[in-house]
Amino acid sequence: MILGRNIKTIGDHSFSSCSSFVGCLSISSSVNYIGDFAFQKTSFDYCFFEGLSEINHGQSVFSVCKFFYTIVPDGYSNSTFSGFPISFNVNNEMSYTFNGNESGISRYIGNGNNELIIPNSINYKGQSYQVTCINNYAFANYKGLYGNVQIPQGIRIIGDYSFFSCIGLNGSISIPETVEEIGQYAFAECSNLKGGLSIPQKVTIIETCSFYSCTGLNGKLELPSSLEIIENHAFYCCSNLQGSLIIPKNTISIGNLSFFKCSGFNQLKLYDHLKTIGTYAFYQCYGFISSLELPKSLTFIDSYAFESCYGFSSCYYEGKENINYGTLIFANCSFSGVHVPLGYKGSDFAGYGVLSNMILLIILIIFINKR
Repeated sequence: MILGRNIKTIGDHSFSSCSSFVGCLSISSSVNYIGDFAFQKTSFDYCFFEGLSEINHGQSVFSVCKFFYTIVPDGYSNSTFSGFPISFNVNNEMSYTFNGNESGISRYIGNGNNELIIPNSINYKGQSYQVTCINNYAFANYKGLYGNVQIPQGIRIIGDYSFFSCIGLNGSISIPETVEEIGQYAFAECSNLKGGLSIPQKVTIIETCSFYSCTGLNGKLELPSSLEIIENHAFYCCSNLQGSLIIPKNTISIGNLSFFKCSGFNQLKLYDHLKTIGTYAFYQCYGFISSLELPKSLTFIDSYAFESCYGFSSCYYEGKENINYGTLIFANCSFSGVHVPLGYKGSDFAGYGVLSNMILLIILIIFINKR
């Protein structure tokens, strides 16, 4: 939407809830007043203001909008626009925020089909700034970008929705060890990215839907030893990731649907620090083979957590007491019972029959003696 140069005022609720508006909102320098909730709940990806100073405005002009900054030209004299944070159009390709000697990419504003190139520094007004952050929605929904995602050294934060649905990106993804946070939906629906994925050691949480439906990833997933929590839908439908899925020793929680339909993995390793596994966490991960080994640290497995993981030939639980559990956690699995250690207190495990390892040993001894 382009608001022409003859427009001076925009009234209260003028475009409120006009959710079909997408792309760029461009506001002319002729506008001198924007009313209450004027653009509330619109779906613009970003906003340009052509003027050089703040204008009069009502309350919550851009409430519940997707963008986090208004892009302003070089020379803008205020710290906000209509009460909203600003970023500067530095090179007609990306806009930036500045803090001390650091900067963050706030929005890609290029045109056409371009290879994705993320700078590690930017020169602005004669000063060099280190790029340390890719802000929320920085590249979201831009279909014209292609190539690799090469995050440069020095980036610490990859914000929420930063590369959401960038379906043109068709190369590999490389995230440096300087990255500490990867936000919600950061790479969700980047369905044409290829290769493996290595998460940096400083990351302690894989946020909700961070790599949701990255169906093109077809290499190994390497999770850091520092990882504590895998949130809901983190790797939902990443169906072509391959090799062993090793949940790190410090991980305490695996969220709902976190590895839903990740059928390309062939091994699962869970360590004795894990406490909870969410509903449908490993639903239809039928590529897993051999045994499912559950650590004694577990306190809760939610409903259908391992449904249709029929590649597992057996299941072993290392603890001596039953745990809290949801419905049919092993539905459509090949094994009929759970192996438990000698001294297990209970007649079942999570509603499934148990088979003592001592009983197996006795059966084996009898079988050997008969020979």
